[in-house]
Amino acid sequence: MIANQRPKRRTSVGSLTQDKRKRSVLGFLASLLLTLFLLLVIGLCSWLLCQRLTQDAFLPLKRVVLLRPLIYADGNQLTEKVQHFGRNDLLQIDVSLLAAELRKQDWVKSIVVSKEWPDALRIDVQERVPLLRWGDRHFLDNEAAIFALPESPALAMLFPVHGPQGSEAQVLDMYLHLNPWLNAQGLPLRRLRLDERHVWHLYLANGIEVILGREELNKRLKKLVVIKEKMLNRYGQYISTLDLRYADGFSVRWKAGVSPVSEKIKNEKAGK
Repeated sequence: MIANQRPKRRTSVGSLTQDKRKRSVLGFLASLLLTLFLLLVIGLCSWLLCQRLTQDAFLPLKRVVLLRPLIYADGNQLTEKVQHFGRNDLLQIDVSLLAAELRKQDWVKSIVVSKEWPDALRIDVQERVPLLRWGDRHFLDNEAAIFALPESPALAMLFPVHGPQGSEAQVLDMYLHLNPWLNAQGLPLRRLRLDERHVWHLYLANGIEVILGREELNKRLKKLVVIKEKMLNRYGQYISTLDLRYADGFSVRWKAGVSPVSEKIKNEKAGK
């Protein structure tokens, strides 16, 4: 007995093509929606990032780290300079420009600024070391550079020198050569000054001002040693000023109320 078989259902070519088109359209729409969604997310994130960068610090600067302690200068000056630099975001700080700004402080000898992520600046600063007091408010280092520092008891003990603008190296060199030599002769210096006419003035520890002049300095210093032995050891307490600019002698200005007490002193004053 032969069983009845149902005929197979046939799918037309047109139906397959139509299904394929539907799937293609749906896939395109899904891709389009995904793309639009991703673009929307990217745009929103970019807007939020822009707002953060322009309105608030993305990586706010919280610390300024000094790599070596300052001995003479005030570290708060550096911190204030950094704060006034106009950038509170570590991402926006140009360390080269900041270092150049900090280097304008005359007591800074060298400085390097670097970033320490995520919230700090590292500052390696070498300060100038004061060797002499220059005038009333400034100091001089071993390179003859002039700079200012906050006053302190240690700075008050520095040797004072004075000179016209541009004479810093000349005054420093004179001090370095003259001071140890005079100490060895028993004539310690208290102050050294070069006046506007470039005349040297020595102020000795015993209170006597010695006008050395501009020329024949070595010869006049030797004359001072001779005067010390013959006159200063005995009468130095009465003398205000010694002027050594005379070719064959020197002049003496006595302190107020004091006059020569003998012809011997008059002869010594005249260089006889």
